[in-house]
Amino acid sequence: MKTILFDVDGTLYPFKDGYLNSRLASEVNERAFSFVKKFLDCSYEEAKKIMLDISVIEGENISIALKNRYGISKETYFNNVWDIDPVRVIDNKVDLTSIFKYLSLKYQLIAVSDAPYVWVTKALSYLGIKDLFFAIETGENDQSKKSKTLFSSVIEKYGLDPTLTISIGDQEETDIIPAKELGMKTVCIGESNFADVSVNSISNICDGISQLQNRQIQIGVMGSAADLNYGKEVEQKAKEMGTFIAQNNALLVFGAEQDSDSLSTVAARAARLFGGTTLGVTYNTSKDIFDPTSASILIACGLARGGGREFVLIGSCDVIIAIGGGSGTLTEIAQAYQLNIPVVVLANTGGWSEKLANTYLDARERFKIISANSPEQAVQLAIELARANFNKQRNIQGDQQ
Repeated sequence: MKTILFDVDGTLYPFKDGYLNSRLASEVNERAFSFVKKFLDCSYEEAKKIMLDISVIEGENISIALKNRYGISKETYFNNVWDIDPVRVIDNKVDLTSIFKYLSLKYQLIAVSDAPYVWVTKALSYLGIKDLFFAIETGENDQSKKSKTLFSSVIEKYGLDPTLTISIGDQEETDIIPAKELGMKTVCIGESNFADVSVNSISNICDGISQLQNRQIQIGVMGSAADLNYGKEVEQKAKEMGTFIAQNNALLVFGAEQDSDSLSTVAARAARLFGGTTLGVTYNTSKDIFDPTSASILIACGLARGGGREFVLIGSCDVIIAIGGGSGTLTEIAQAYQLNIPVVVLANTGGWSEKLANTYLDARERFKIISANSPEQAVQLAIELARANFNKQRNIQGDQQ
């Protein structure tokens, strides 16, 4: 992806109860009534009736109707009605600086709004991110996002490839559906049945964008080897774990042993049976592992088991889940802790998973090892922790620029 098109109102700052019930809508309406009253030299009630009639018949095309009916230019209307102080109307302002600094280093950012330029530039300045946008495009020239004309104009003007462009907004009818029809990827702020990805607020936008990228979340599954004599019940939980990881389109990473089975291999086998992808990291240089069917991809790291191999294994994970576990699993948890890779442990599986549940590994308290009550919950927690870690790292990078 190369370019992101951002909607402004309702996207970069929230409307608690939608635009029509917002302070911005109320301010625009009052200023519009006053403007029409003055321009047409009529009473306030007459001006209000004119505007309401236009709204019912023309919908959002108020400026066009005023031009056609009364000869009021769009520029005059916008500059008088939409020249609003953002302090008066933007509630719940979110600090977006670090997020947009980070995004501006990776993508070409363009603000695309049906609202007038005079308002959009003021809103972006108030939010502290105007200078991070490559361009600002608005709908003064009888163009709109809903009709796709504004999107098409932006694509043509800047030579964009729609397949490498993301549209982000809060409205399906204007920000999501038209953009998808033009071939763009989409992220909706709020729930959507049409967007490729939905996030609950602009603060989580990096998470949403990351979900559009090709790389899967890499979940490491660490657990007891067969010589620890784990029971059938624990083995079944490992199978369920692998299945849930595959269902969530995550990559399962595990230590591929050459001499015995393990809970990690059980999970990997289940993931592959479900159609998932698994990455096995084995020791030394041999690719002759205990269960060749468990690994979609196999890396012979050339390092010894119990030390170097485990560092490569854990470093390849975005998050790890531990099931039971002996000294090898303990080593892997410790290495994840040192590398700030989140750790989830599955309850009631014995071993170090049981002993370390809901604890910090040492007095540094880098992060708490989280316990999950079921394989499904473990996978969901792992995905949430991995995504939160992604966002944290992006924010740190943005702050450093």
